[in-house]
Amino acid sequence: MHRIVHTEFCSNDPQATADAMALVFGWKMTPMNMGDEVYILWNYPDDEKAGGGGIYSGVGSWTGPTTIEYIEVENIANSIVKAESVGSKVTAPEQPIGPNGEHGHYAIVNLPGDCAVGFWSKSASK
Repeated sequence: MHRIVHTEFCSNDPQATADAMALVFGWKMTPMNMGDEVYILWNYPDDEKAGGGGIYSGVGSWTGPTTIEYIEVENIANSIVKAESVGSKVTAPEQPIGPNGEHGHYAIVNLPGDCAVGFWSKSASK
């Protein structure tokens, strides 16, 4: 019963974050009319029931407690190239989880709007 049902990404520029996520992950973005507040719904393009959430304007920072969402990607290096092409900054380069990468590999980037997300893959980039 106690499942996460909606994930919101906090961004200093929600539209820039949404544009980057659409390009890097292929997610579907739908702006919502929330009056003066910018709010953009995101869903997986192939299964809207599998998850989703929103992107909203707010303060995000590495200086205090935060939650990092890790998105599974086929190849971390290729995803970093896509993310950097839209202005993202790598804050943690690709590295193994566990001594030999037995728990996969990850990297963390700050998307436009200062929205931190992690990339995760079972295998190292080749």
